[in-house]
Amino acid sequence: MLENALYVGLSRQLALRRQMDAIANNIANMNTTGFKKESVMFEQALVDARNSGPRRDKIAFATERGTYRTLRDGPLTPTGNPLDLAISGSGYFQVQTDDGARYTRNGNFRINADGFLTTNEGFLVLDDSGLAAGLPGSPIEIGTQTTNITITDDGLINTPDGPVARLALARFDAPQEMRKTGNSLYSTDEPPKQATDSTVRQGMLEGSNVQAVIEMTRMIDVLRSYQSTQKLLETDNDLQRRAIERLAQVS
Repeated sequence: MLENALYVGLSRQLALRRQMDAIANNIANMNTTGFKKESVMFEQALVDARNSGPRRDKIAFATERGTYRTLRDGPLTPTGNPLDLAISGSGYFQVQTDDGARYTRNGNFRINADGFLTTNEGFLVLDDSGLAAGLPGSPIEIGTQTTNITITDDGLINTPDGPVARLALARFDAPQEMRKTGNSLYSTDEPPKQATDSTVRQGMLEGSNVQAVIEMTRMIDVLRSYQSTQKLLETDNDLQRRAIERLAQVS
């Protein structure tokens, strides 16, 4: 039974360590544009206890189920830059990378030397020409000399010479299954759909939806739980040591 207590305690500590890693990552990305808070999900796994006898007692271990992403909108911050865009709703901007189409909530865009709309990292921002078929769109060309750019709530990009393109606002039925690929980008095997519930906010950026006070409180709670489990393991180890010493004396 002492060994069983040790295994359960170690299982608990591993789960708390993963929770702490997720919280630390949330805090580190408090100022990352479009970042979504992440939490680790666990489930109970029952196994037969060692030396449990004919009753086949069960022991519950904590096993990681996956990561859950909080998808609520982050706060919108005005920037005054006409190429800074935020999305209200479930949509994602669609961009082209060397590895294919990717999706992001970070609308900190610019115009490159060739006149195309890109992300800060240089990835081409795509229009909505492929959304109806669930495919990537085409790069959006605005021109290097274009000024007075306005973007409507539905993503239509207008210049003094007329409309240029409409931003792809993609949504997915299983957003929790989207995979992080770095640079605030996500990938998914699910074909994109038009995000009809989303609107574009020009001259704004979406902040992280991480709430600092809550994350710090969670960090303290996890730390205390970890320390409490550590004390239980130390007590368990002390009991085993005493038992071995007494057996040696009897022998």
